Amino acid sequence: MKTYLITGCAGFIGSNFVHYMLKKYPEILLVNLDKLTYAGNLENLKDVAGDLPIYEAEQRFGLCLIFRRECLKIRHFFLL
Repeated sequence: MKTYLITGCAGFIGSNFVHYMLKKYPEILLVNLDKLTYAGNLENLKDVAGDLPIYEAEQRFGLCLIFRRECLKIRHFFLL
């Protein structure tokens, strides 16, 4: 199973990418990371929230996730 780390998953672009990937590739695992500032909104992912892990974290935590979960692909939508 391919694993992707999606940063900025709760923002407009990131959440649309999550929906696109889950629809096109239902067999993949998405690990989602968002700082949940003014731009991140978990309502954007409410219809898929039960199916995937969403982590609220600082950006440095994402690096730990990459090594722990051995993510094969990274999609970065995290804006500072």
